[in-house]
Amino acid sequence: MKYHFIHIGKTGGTSIKMAMRDAGFRIGETDIAVYDHDITMRAVVELRPEDKVFFVIRDPISLLISGFNSRLRQGLPRHHRPWSRFEAVFFERFPEVSDFVTALLDTEHPDYSVAMLGMSNSIHIGRRLSFYLNSNRFLKRTADHIGFILRQKNLNDDFKTFVAQLGGDTSEISLPADDIGMHKSPETVSKRIPDGAEAELRKFFRAEYAIYDTCHEIAEAQGFWGKTSEIVPATQ
Repeated sequence: MKYHFIHIGKTGGTSIKMAMRDAGFRIGETDIAVYDHDITMRAVVELRPEDKVFFVIRDPISLLISGFNSRLRQGLPRHHRPWSRFEAVFFERFPEVSDFVTALLDTEHPDYSVAMLGMSNSIHIGRRLSFYLNSNRFLKRTADHIGFILRQKNLNDDFKTFVAQLGGDTSEISLPADDIGMHKSPETVSKRIPDGAEAELRKFFRAEYAIYDTCHEIAEAQGFWGKTSEIVPATQ
């Protein structure tokens, strides 16, 4: 049986892929397959039903902010992926994530249509949990295919638990510790959203939070992260 890594953008997946490369794409007796951002859980489940998937989740609002800032920087410092023609216009209109969120949540805003187009025309902004994990119903139906779920905010600890679960040596298989290796946003990048916007974004991303909370439920049921008391769904 092989474990397939579903690389959800802006969750720390680049560092996991680096660690897997350094480990020879093998943990203990288990082979590991990694992919680019185009591969979804549904595709793996349908094509390799005998195998398992693993992936990292991140709070949907935090994911949006990180994705925006990554494309604002054109992927730097780790990558350099120049803006598309659309992105050049998009970031001229929205130089900070707060500008983008303001327009996204106001249907009367003059740049509302540009903000909405950004949700489908920029990979790291538009490809949310639902692109990779389909829906909370799909996750519940295919939970037996999930080998592990990691949390972006607890990535190092969860990765060690995952490696140990597969019989790997956590002293030899670890994540990169430098900012570039982790593809970490510079501290100077603005992550502020307008006052009151979080509640409205949670409504906007209702389906995303259903997926996020279902991942927590599955992880709790399968004991991925330890004691039940340590696991708190995002909507609580």
